[in-house]
Amino acid sequence: MEKYSEKIEILEKEELEMPTSEVTMYTKLMAYYLVENKLFDAKFLWSRIPQSMKTDAIELQKLNELQKSLVSNNFADAFININKTEWSDEIKTVMDDLKEITMENIFQLIGNSYTSILDETLVELTNLQEDQFETKCVDLDWTVESFDQQLVIHPKKLLSTANNNADSEYQLSKLTEFVSFLEN
Repeated sequence: MEKYSEKIEILEKEELEMPTSEVTMYTKLMAYYLVENKLFDAKFLWSRIPQSMKTDAIELQKLNELQKSLVSNNFADAFININKTEWSDEIKTVMDDLKEITMENIFQLIGNSYTSILDETLVELTNLQEDQFETKCVDLDWTVESFDQQLVIHPKKLLSTANNNADSEYQLSKLTEFVSFLEN
């Protein structure tokens, strides 16, 4: 999301000019990195933050946990971390955007990778309630059928909206990581 790119530049400049910045600046920058999918920038930011700020700032700690979940493609934990944390007003909308973007990416990957998937797997990946995921499946025009007392979802390929600028090698590596995550 381009609206965060400019904010990142401003905060990075602020960090360089004032090395002992306040916790709010680091919190915003970490959140912006996450929503922009700059996960390694977020990791390096965490290592630059003074230890005293890390210890006292619970929200920063939660953002770091979220960053670790996203780097390891553990989307279930990422959604749990986003949903269970009461985010401050400064980053609440950023976290809502991150949740929406991540959800769209998961459904896009599933739609492009699978011909069928079990409902429990989809619920586990997205941390959605059953009625929410059924609504999402209907919205995406995916078919849902009952088979041996389980629901089987048949996804359809989705058009890429979030990663139009990503090159094919990057997309292939992300897809490979996602598939290996599902297989484990």
